[in-house]
Amino acid sequence: MARIGCLGWLGVGFVLAVTAAIFVGGAGEDDGGAETGGDAALPAGGWSYSRTVDPMTDAAREWACTTSINQVKLEWPYKNTTADMCLRRGPRGGVDVYIALNGEGQILCRVYDGCALSVRFGDAPPLRRRAAPADDGSSEVVFFRNAAGMIADIRKAERVRVELPLYQAGQQAVEFKTDRLVWPPPSEAANAG
Repeated sequence: MARIGCLGWLGVGFVLAVTAAIFVGGAGEDDGGAETGGDAALPAGGWSYSRTVDPMTDAAREWACTTSINQVKLEWPYKNTTADMCLRRGPRGGVDVYIALNGEGQILCRVYDGCALSVRFGDAPPLRRRAAPADDGSSEVVFFRNAAGMIADIRKAERVRVELPLYQAGQQAVEFKTDRLVWPPPSEAANAG
């Protein structure tokens, strides 16, 4: 019986990984955008609230987050994923509104000049909103530049759709249920720590 060396096993592993990615990830299929409805694993939407306290300063940071009701469709090596829209309040950075993918993937937003994202509040026409990448270079996160304006518009809408420019996956819209936002966060959630 022939012996297979390390390189042989690596080759076999690579072929198996590519085959699994094609069957599991649906490589080569294109439905023209983000997946919607029909997926029982997708969340129903709604806001969740959390609070953390910095152990060095005792300063609190509070969040309100909602998960998209659809997924963005990403090519291998990434997997389809939902996104979170979060409002964050803290002592150092003031208030932020950001979108974060709940898995690997890359939102294309340049460090030196940011990006303009199409945002649709309810059934109103889409607006262009300026955004910037995360300071730490994370490519799965993008921050809106006018957080106060975003929060004011989010409060008026039952749903918000944001079109994200995704690496090797084009422009795809993520949709969030945004009704019933309480901001600043309710005190009982803020005390849950």
